[in-house]
Amino acid sequence: MAARKSCETVLDMAIADLCVLYGAGLFAKLIYRGWLIEGDHFMMEAWVSMRDAFVVPDNVESVLIAISKAQSTHSDISQRYATMSRFFSRSLLVPPSEEKLLYLWTMLEIYPMQDTTDIKPISEYLSVRIGRPAAEIKDKLDIGRMFGIRSTLVHNGILALDISEMGKFFGRLESICLEVLRGMSGIDYDGSLDKHFS
Repeated sequence: MAARKSCETVLDMAIADLCVLYGAGLFAKLIYRGWLIEGDHFMMEAWVSMRDAFVVPDNVESVLIAISKAQSTHSDISQRYATMSRFFSRSLLVPPSEEKLLYLWTMLEIYPMQDTTDIKPISEYLSVRIGRPAAEIKDKLDIGRMFGIRSTLVHNGILALDISEMGKFFGRLESICLEVLRGMSGIDYDGSLDKHFS
């Protein structure tokens, strides 16, 4: 069991590391859930994630070794990253849903919200990463509302999110989580959150 858990952790961290470098689109897939066909009319439900094309460089192994080294600089960060990567890899397997929200938000509670229930450390951490005021980050990334939706789910059993908002909501939450993972991996900010500030 110990060996299995160790192997699973290494695989989850490898998945998270690759997403940190190339985005979650590397593991994106199209998900269909049911259909309705009546005569000439039909409706289908699907989640599609659009990502920019990328090329995996020849030196990817040395890059992965470098970020693994950065993650292991502090034992606390190393342990948190390992746990967060487990939640992140599981979040890639589910469509926008209650489960995805809990997986992604729990990552933020592990880091940078460690030792508190206050959401302030999220915007403070991102402020240092991307060079914008924490208050602006909280407002533009809608962190307070995300926390409210998470709280309503956990305390009332309701995902208070219209289906028309899900793509944008989960895309933003996933981007925040990836940026936190990048910071923990010693990777400089690449502008991935800038689109939310225009």
